[in-house]
Amino acid sequence: MLEAPGTVVPGFVDLHAHGALGHDFASCSADEARAAAAHHAGLGTAHLVASIATGTVPDTVAALRRLRPLVADGTLAGLHLEGPWLSPARRGAHAVSLLHAPTAGEVDLLVDAGGAALRVVTLAPELPGAIDAIRRLVDAGVVAAIGHTDADTEQVQRAADAGATLVTHLFNGMPPAAPP
Repeated sequence: MLEAPGTVVPGFVDLHAHGALGHDFASCSADEARAAAAHHAGLGTAHLVASIATGTVPDTVAALRRLRPLVADGTLAGLHLEGPWLSPARRGAHAVSLLHAPTAGEVDLLVDAGGAALRVVTLAPELPGAIDAIRRLVDAGVVAAIGHTDADTEQVQRAADAGATLVTHLFNGMPPAAPP
């Protein structure tokens, strides 16, 4: 009988990583993003979705365009926008001055910049225009995620009804549940 030391597990899928080795996917070069992805792969991550934190709209468009080719060549499994459509009350490390409600034009701009590489967008469903944004994202083939939100149960239900299917920072970056 042949014995192999260690444990065999399937490769891990990371849906929310902002970079590695001091390289932030929101601002790093394509080569730095490749180094960050290789670092994650060396630790067992088989598929990595690069998360882009809130920046200015022009910086976010530039990041999406810079990283798209890395999705096309398989270095990254996709791109995840975390912001700018987040609740200031639940912003975490996101700059409050850059957070705002989504508009149809801005949603379309970011979806166009990300193309097929844009896989996930996290937003707060209680913001004005967020439910329409969720519908636009889902229609474009993007997974809408609820996160960094101060939404109540009814607002979350409306988001789910509009097509949101994922939660970012479940039970963190959102209000605590009321006791039963």
